Amino acid sequence: MFKYSFDFKFKAVKYVVYGKHSYREAARKFNVHQEQIRVWTNRYKTYGKNGLIPKPIQKYDGKFKVDVVEYMYANHLSFEKTAIHFGLPSSTDVVLWKQMYDEKGAQYLLNNRNIAIDRVRVNRVKKKKNKQNTNSNTSIKSTSKSSLKSDKSNEELLKEIEDLRMENDYLKKLQALVQKRTSQQKKKKH
Repeated sequence: MFKYSFDFKFKAVKYVVYGKHSYREAARKFNVHQEQIRVWTNRYKTYGKNGLIPKPIQKYDGKFKVDVVEYMYANHLSFEKTAIHFGLPSSTDVVLWKQMYDEKGAQYLLNNRNIAIDRVRVNRVKKKKNKQNTNSNTSIKSTSKSSLKSDKSNEELLKEIEDLRMENDYLKKLQALVQKRTSQQKKKKH
């Protein structure tokens, strides 16, 4: 279920905190990225052993998301420090909430849209777009005209386009991070 066990994390943190080793040395010894070691160490310093216990995925209401982002801005905190302050399992949620807050405003977060559902919808729309792009220009024009004639108003369509662009940007950034991580892991193996 979780990638790293509590015992593994605790050994790595002890190696840094009590062994006076650097994050880089611990990363080499435990074959984990040094940024991950740093995160575990900060969580340990803040919460003790409880900071290393894996937490299940939770859903948060819109007000909480807005409060997190606004607290981060007001106190000039990093994503990780904000996540630690609010006891979030990782900073990934904070990154996503900030992006939504910046691009769509607080009201978008307050609506408490389910991000996972949005991602599924985006993937379906992308697949449809890819199929449409293989057709000729005339069929694309007729498809876009027919979509405008649907039940959706122009305002709804513009909002949907804006949502899709934001999700697309997020997915591109996520893919780049995954590729970077896999290339780093390949380099470590060689």
